[in-house]
Amino acid sequence: MSPSRCLAYGLLCLSVAPTVFAQTVRHVDDDATAPGNGSAATPFPDIAPAIAAAVSGDTILVADGFYAGFSFGGKDVEVRSANGKSNTHVVVAPLPSGNLIEIATGEGPGAILDGFTVQGGDFALWVSGASPTVRNCDFLGGGMNSRGVQILTPAAGPGVLFEDVTVAYFEFQQPYGADWTGLDVVGPGLFRRCEVAGNSSSFFPSPGPNVLGGVGAGLRAKPDGFGPGATPPVFEDCGIGGNSGGAAVGDPGGFGGVFGDAVFRRCRVVGNTGGYGVHLEDPPFCAPGVGGNAGMFGYRSATDCVVASNVGGAADDFAGEGGLLSGGPKQNCTVVANGSPAVLTGTWRNCIVRNNGPPGSSVFTPPTAVVSYSNVDGAVPGVGNFNLAEFFVNAAAKDYRLTQFSPSVDMGDPSSAGLSAIDPDGEPRVFGGRVDVGADESTGALVDLPPAAGNVGDATGLNGPFDVLTINGTAGFSGRTVDVAIGAPIHIALTGPPGVAGPFQYALCGMFGVPNASYFFPTPFGSFLFLPAPVDPSAPGFFVLASDITFAATPAIVLTAAAPISIPVTAGLPFPIVVTLQAAVVAGGSGPADHRISNGVVLRVY
Repeated sequence: MSPSRCLAYGLLCLSVAPTVFAQTVRHVDDDATAPGNGSAATPFPDIAPAIAAAVSGDTILVADGFYAGFSFGGKDVEVRSANGKSNTHVVVAPLPSGNLIEIATGEGPGAILDGFTVQGGDFALWVSGASPTVRNCDFLGGGMNSRGVQILTPAAGPGVLFEDVTVAYFEFQQPYGADWTGLDVVGPGLFRRCEVAGNSSSFFPSPGPNVLGGVGAGLRAKPDGFGPGATPPVFEDCGIGGNSGGAAVGDPGGFGGVFGDAVFRRCRVVGNTGGYGVHLEDPPFCAPGVGGNAGMFGYRSATDCVVASNVGGAADDFAGEGGLLSGGPKQNCTVVANGSPAVLTGTWRNCIVRNNGPPGSSVFTPPTAVVSYSNVDGAVPGVGNFNLAEFFVNAAAKDYRLTQFSPSVDMGDPSSAGLSAIDPDGEPRVFGGRVDVGADESTGALVDLPPAAGNVGDATGLNGPFDVLTINGTAGFSGRTVDVAIGAPIHIALTGPPGVAGPFQYALCGMFGVPNASYFFPTPFGSFLFLPAPVDPSAPGFFVLASDITFAATPAIVLTAAAPISIPVTAGLPFPIVVTLQAAVVAGGSGPADHRISNGVVLRVY
């Protein structure tokens, strides 16, 4: 420890060598008899006396039980439960301030709170002028006017570190809209795997002609300071959902979701609701009722995030907006199914923005909005944009990962500059040579699937496999993918294996999207990447493009003729699409090259 930090703790440093505190473990058990001395045999009966006896560097080990509120008192001590948050609770006897736990006297990262359920208090946790570490804790509401967690960290400090923390079910009732319910952060910090859920604000009527409400709920975050140089808090792999802003009279309803200036990476903002806006008509005080907004507003940047099913507040006059609203650049975000109109601004790259409110209500406003390589409703100008219905794993259950039928697979910006290393599932951000559009990265690229190479050998059966299926003269580049511009010519060819001139039998089959390993269909002569349409003609998304056999239930779309074949589409396709093609071939009579599966190729038109 440096001399300056030693002085901060009231210690005398005799040299510039680091000071090492004696690391004493002080035990606490609510079943112990007061006063106790902190030993394992004679523990303190509560946490506060253990902190009073401790010095920085000590560990306070807390047994299962229920404990009163406490303050860290300026000491960098670790307060840790012995058996985790489900067994160790701080729920009784708040401090004189009304808060349950306070870390507010210059504590640093060595002040650690680990493994508690903390319920109630004005604030369950209040941090001011300190930069502690908080892990594995649940902060839960405890009745009306319990506000949650507030963190006020100085800009010059290292910032707080929160990991695996939940802030949930707080409810605050406030007549003048002057506060926030849930997690309120001012200053630098890093928040990982945190959940802010089910917090709400309610309107509290009180006498007077102009009664305001509009208390926000969810997450409010901003730097300690102003301007682009101020360091914002950072949120990674966090969930903010089910928060409801308070109603208001003659003023906008409260915000529900995420409000403020922070950096968001791989976060989910789902199912938040703005507060109701009540019309005020009490002359001379008159004002329209305006619903509160919901979703995300004013963020520094949002990367690999899902923003979905957020609904602006209803109102007597003007409903609120829901979704990913004004803020910094958006990259690889999925913004869908938000239930009210939203005007969208800023920079959007590799994003899915669809089905937000009534048809046509999600409006980009160029030049304020710059959109590229995104799947968006309507004709939105910008490089690489397209407008195709999405195929999610289970949108009804709010699972917005991409299926292999998704048109957004491998359709993002070909440049990998500025991309994250991983997606929200922890999978590589780029899989198959090109990034997907949206928050999820589908791992269905053919490059790593063994059946993608097929098993077509030569007449001897000793060599191969050979690429016999090509599009525009190639079997595909990265990820066995061939990219073609909308309207550009397409030429599909299937030739025989080396030494086999033909004609030969074949069935060239396809599927919309890109398959993964779960789609493999084994046959006695090799595995298909996907289910061949003749096997199950009723399966959606599968088809026969060409063959020399007439299948009664799945006729060939293009032609029925023996191979080798050449299918020119000189005018190209007028719309974006992603399909995967692969053929079963019978060539060479009864030799070893008979009954084989060709290589697979992904065709992307955009």
